[in-house]
Amino acid sequence: MVVEFQEWLSALLGTKYTPWVGPWVDTAKNKDKFLVSIQQNPGGATIVDLQRANYKVILLGPQNGRDKQLEVMGDAQTLINATIERAIIPCGAAHVRSLGAAMGPGLTEEDRAWAQLNFELIF
Repeated sequence: MVVEFQEWLSALLGTKYTPWVGPWVDTAKNKDKFLVSIQQNPGGATIVDLQRANYKVILLGPQNGRDKQLEVMGDAQTLINATIERAIIPCGAAHVRSLGAAMGPGLTEEDRAWAQLNFELIF
């Protein structure tokens, strides 16, 4: 499911964000890149044949990118809008739901602008 969810994010965000499964690690190679950290959280219990998977998504701007806060929040809103419009659904999923509004904007110690979202995929 993580692969399908990552593909969904990439289809919506394009090549602007480099996907990172799990907590991101700052390196010299990615310091100037936008990153999307994808972390799977426990989902709800299976009910009959209905499965749910929850994901935490953190969008990050480049290091020393304090000026990217509104841009990152705009990208977060793009993802939320996609769940409302249901234009793209990950392979095998019946529905993608945003679990609330985006948290942020914030800044990491390296001055990466960030926004956090939570999603539920229903299979």
